[in-house]
Amino acid sequence: MITREAFEGLLQDPAAHERRVEWCRTAASAFDEAGYAVWVTGWTVQDDGTLSLGIVLQMTGEVAQGTVTLLDENRHYAAAALVRQLVECEYLAWLFGEYPDEAATWLRALPDDRQRLFRPAAMRKRSKGRFRTEEYASHCERGGHPAPAGAFMLPGRRDSRQLAESRWQWVNLGQHLERCWALTRVALSSHDLVEALPRGLERHLEDSRGQWHANDRLASRATRLTVVDGDRAIELVGETAVEEQGAAQ
Repeated sequence: MITREAFEGLLQDPAAHERRVEWCRTAASAFDEAGYAVWVTGWTVQDDGTLSLGIVLQMTGEVAQGTVTLLDENRHYAAAALVRQLVECEYLAWLFGEYPDEAATWLRALPDDRQRLFRPAAMRKRSKGRFRTEEYASHCERGGHPAPAGAFMLPGRRDSRQLAESRWQWVNLGQHLERCWALTRVALSSHDLVEALPRGLERHLEDSRGQWHANDRLASRATRLTVVDGDRAIELVGETAVEEQGAAQ
């Protein structure tokens, strides 16, 4: 466990926050660039699997860039909703890397079949524990569906769960982007598409990620972290803040 004061101190550290924000911006742009390059390759060679991976990567970049914009404008609840969608992009990146033929299936599937085969619950089942139901449910409660649990992120609230003016959301986004890029790298290798990436993109990404980890202790924390705040424990479950009343003494 870590005290609330210590955790907020890590969130407030200027150098750490600057690097985590820089990483989020860099990764969001990189997904957009990579996705377009892969999509162009797929269109050129007329390969459905390559087209699918390019589409998903571009969608990842669009969602990530939208999240960055919303966080810049202090639209925390809306940003949380987009991060839930980013989680679903992670699922597809994993699937396309682990089972390359599924990429073309995703593109060709009829709506009913796509819902049955690629809905989040089905993907988690196929991952055999890689993706946790609790993490996804946490994102749904706080941003995926209108629910009371997300009210603390609305404008004008003075809620203790804001955690350093919601800087925890940049940590959350950064961790998801890092995880998604690792899965994307596997998918690119599985489809023989590493060479399709724009020149210098991977080096730029790795430099930004390295600076983030070198300056931000929260970049490497376990995905399950309990923050003690008086008689409450605020727990990061899959990088998302969850409050449990009376959980800490």
